[in-house]
Amino acid sequence: MRIEGHTIIFSSSPVNWLKEQDGRKPNTTRYIPLHEVHEYMLQMNEPDGIMYAGDSLTEIKNIRIINSVSKQPFERQLTDVTFADINMMPVFIFSWKHEASLLNK
Repeated sequence: MRIEGHTIIFSSSPVNWLKEQDGRKPNTTRYIPLHEVHEYMLQMNEPDGIMYAGDSLTEIKNIRIINSVSKQPFERQLTDVTFADINMMPVFIFSWKHEASLLNK
């Protein structure tokens, strides 16, 4: 995981990437290790489903997912981020509305 501006970036296996990219699975569930939560200073506005990063509280508006084999990316505008504490591990569900990739605009 990394963050660039308003975009959070993840890698997905080719099978999951295809489902995420073509709209069959317009979400991804991610465990973000505590050291990365602290490093990026991630914060949640849970009622509104918005994630913020850094001291300036930059809103994370987009998600870019990169195919772990082909390295092909796609990017979507986030519609919701949901936090779940599963066995004391920070898990986030990132959801988006399927549309053309923001990288092609």
